[in-house]
Amino acid sequence: METIYSTMKSAQLGFVKALSQELALTSVTVNAIAPGFVAGNMASEWQEDELQAMITELPQQRLVLPSEVAHTCAYLYHPNARSVTGTIQKVNGAWYI
Repeated sequence: METIYSTMKSAQLGFVKALSQELALTSVTVNAIAPGFVAGNMASEWQEDELQAMITELPQQRLVLPSEVAHTCAYLYHPNARSVTGTIQKVNGAWYI
């Protein structure tokens, strides 16, 4: 399963970078957001003891808030970010670099 996930993730990231270059002369920017472990429905399905064990392994020892991901989306949409294209925005509390 890790092989399939890694292959698809690499393809997505390559797509973002290539498409951003193809659209560079337009007003369209292309970026991806790579969130870490986000608090929400998926996290709530974990057993409490398993969730707490996972959280202690995270560098910030907390889940990413949905609002943090939303703020990243809002920034990328803002006109001040028109030169931000072809990037992968990691919103993960330093979980992976």
